[in-house]
Amino acid sequence: MIANSTSTSRRTRFASASALLAVLAAGGTALAPAASAAPVGPNLVLTKAEFPAGSNDYRTGKPAPSKLTAGDNPSPACTAATERVNRSAAGTQGFSASARNGYSLMLSAVVAPPQASVWRAATQACGGPVAELPVPGDLVRYNPVVLTYRDGQRIQAVEGVADVAGRTVDVYVGGLSETPANTARFWQVFRAQIQKVETAR
Repeated sequence: MIANSTSTSRRTRFASASALLAVLAAGGTALAPAASAAPVGPNLVLTKAEFPAGSNDYRTGKPAPSKLTAGDNPSPACTAATERVNRSAAGTQGFSASARNGYSLMLSAVVAPPQASVWRAATQACGGPVAELPVPGDLVRYNPVVLTYRDGQRIQAVEGVADVAGRTVDVYVGGLSETPANTARFWQVFRAQIQKVETAR
């Protein structure tokens, strides 16, 4: 996750989306897959055609985890939970895709083994709600972690993480050039990536 929100991410800085973007640009490599992880291949991430109509600048890559740090004056529980996220992320492998659509930057990744439970625990330990936006009814069963990153009242970006079929889906949609994040587009991409992984069971 990439920026600070008015609640959770002010206290816990997650760097998954920024790492994803950097790896897509640099063509980084993934870590060796964990023995117990469900396989993750490039066929699991969204294709250009599966992003919203009119998307361009499509890229794929292999995300590499960045070390997460707690925010200013974190509690001992927040610090410990953040370190658990770091340890868990160190053994992941996966694939990612990105595209642009108008003033939206869209990033999607699928990684294994599942990570959402430790991210959820860190979010709660650092004092934030698990979902900062109402979760659509068809996605509630995935119990996603959904964070917003804000500049005052403006939502700059939305990121969602959910465990699906033994893997974790991570989707980030941010607004470009001071444009607010398109939350409808976020749910569209998040839903499409979840459904693609679910179908590939």
